[in-house]
Amino acid sequence: MAKKILILEDDLPSLNLLKEILTHYGYNVLEATDGLQAIKLAEEEKPHLAIVDIMLPTLNGYQVCERLRSIPSLKNMPIMVLTVLNEDLHRIRAIEAGATDFLIKPFDRVELVTKIKALLSIQEEFSHCENFDDIIFCLSTALEHRDPAIPAKCRRVAYLSEQLALRLELPVNEIAEMKKGVYLQDIGLLAMSSDISPKALARTEDAHAALGSKMFAHFDRPIAQAIILHHHRNLKCGDYPHDLPENIRALINIVSICNRFEHLYYDEAVRPLTKVLSLMEEESRQGFWHKDIFCKFKKMAATGAFSSGE
Repeated sequence: MAKKILILEDDLPSLNLLKEILTHYGYNVLEATDGLQAIKLAEEEKPHLAIVDIMLPTLNGYQVCERLRSIPSLKNMPIMVLTVLNEDLHRIRAIEAGATDFLIKPFDRVELVTKIKALLSIQEEFSHCENFDDIIFCLSTALEHRDPAIPAKCRRVAYLSEQLALRLELPVNEIAEMKKGVYLQDIGLLAMSSDISPKALARTEDAHAALGSKMFAHFDRPIAQAIILHHHRNLKCGDYPHDLPENIRALINIVSICNRFEHLYYDEAVRPLTKVLSLMEEESRQGFWHKDIFCKFKKMAATGAFSSGE
């Protein structure tokens, strides 16, 4: 059965072009030119993926993303934002509203289809793990009630880690498991009664990681469990998990780099991207980060993907 893709675009030439491309590749296209119409159509048709423009009448693309994410049956649906707005703040705002990926107008056809195929592949992996996803959703919601900043941070790191892993051409099923681990990486904070604000988080790294690992010890999820326990470990840590399989260590290296970037980029003292990358490059030279992975990370930063995260 053909995958259903919802397109929300009020510019008719753009809408027709997207429809032509997606139909050519065998997708079943659902069309909407208004945010409210798109939300109603999504509830009725349950598309596998949505492509949402930002600049729209009635509801803007951010509001549409937020409303789609509030519908339980669509909470894991990939949402690709298609926009001419290429500044960091627009990307960050979209991710925080629930977007999964971006495509900047004017777009390349091959890039569009490649992104769609990757997102649908990951979504298919998620569909085989619905019960575990429900657990993640429940625990993340509980953590969000304690401090909304922490799940928001995890979403950004998860997005960034996924983009880096895709560029490294890692297996889709492993990327999906890695994302679950990132969503859960700070879940041990639920078991702590002390301050769990982002500023206090650095002081509790080992404690909350150990608690989170204990919470998920009975699940057969080696990748997610490794991420929960080791998401802040760099190559020079005395307790870096050298004994884990190479594929899992690669995912830990990715997540650690993205967590480090998140910490530096959102620290006002070193927020400029050039300063952040300069600091991380020096750390890489000192052996903190896997050189090949960090090299790919720098190239990814040049594309602007660094600024997002859901």
